[in-house]
Amino acid sequence: MNFPEYSSPSSSIVFPFLLSLLMATGISDQGPLLIGLSSCLVAIWFACPILLRRGLALDGLNSLPSLLLTPLAVLLLANAFALPMMGMEHPLHILAVTLVASGLIALSEGEAARKRLILGVLLGAATRFEGIALGLAVVGILFSAGRPRLAWSILALLALGLGSYGLCMARLGLPLLPSSILAKSSVSTEAMGHDPAGIIGSLLNNTSVSLENRWGILSAVLALFLLPFAAEKSPRSYLAKATVAALAAHVVAGGFGAWGPFPFGRYEVYGVVLLVLAGFTYFAPDWRPCPLAPASRC
Repeated sequence: MNFPEYSSPSSSIVFPFLLSLLMATGISDQGPLLIGLSSCLVAIWFACPILLRRGLALDGLNSLPSLLLTPLAVLLLANAFALPMMGMEHPLHILAVTLVASGLIALSEGEAARKRLILGVLLGAATRFEGIALGLAVVGILFSAGRPRLAWSILALLALGLGSYGLCMARLGLPLLPSSILAKSSVSTEAMGHDPAGIIGSLLNNTSVSLENRWGILSAVLALFLLPFAAEKSPRSYLAKATVAALAAHVVAGGFGAWGPFPFGRYEVYGVVLLVLAGFTYFAPDWRPCPLAPASRC
């Protein structure tokens, strides 16, 4: 740290400010853990009804084993045991993605989803730059669903938030994108250099790297299984469309395994959450509503 020299907030816009607020209240070392655990708990709160209402049960939807094992399944599938211990912003990203998925499912079933979609999209973009792709996918889905007012509202808030961030960085003499993004994403570097040929080359290279990585291959295969649902014109296709769009954007612009041979893919964990929730939404047998997990009314 070179106090009082300004620096950009790395890969997350909002996370450093949350840490600063906690430090101001006297919570410093435990701040990241507190944010991580609370984010995962809230994400589980919104994810469990999705799983329970889609038939995840051992001895019936009202069974005690189902109620106990469903949160455990979410913890394991979302890597929520490991993420809070890393002290980074990824649990917040999981929360944002879960809010978006819950909102899209509610929208497809004719339930209220406005608050969840707005909060999920804005939190996702503010937490990780990858969240912008999912947010734009949600905007497109809302336009196609005949919800232009909500779509324009989210798009305007997204543009206002990101524009304010960019203006703040410019006034401080900092680049629009932080150095961590420019170092990891060749697409961003080429885009900042206004090189169309370089952008296309980077997109092709990222796609190649992703499809050479085992997690990239697995995600691509699972996304292919969702394509028939995403191609439907019915409301139930909303979550499939968003999941396929987000994973495709990560494959071509992010790149699975592009940032080193990490044994734990923390950058891709949001895609795992989308795949898990989409999998239970479209492939869980014996679909029926569960009285113990009613749809949220927010």
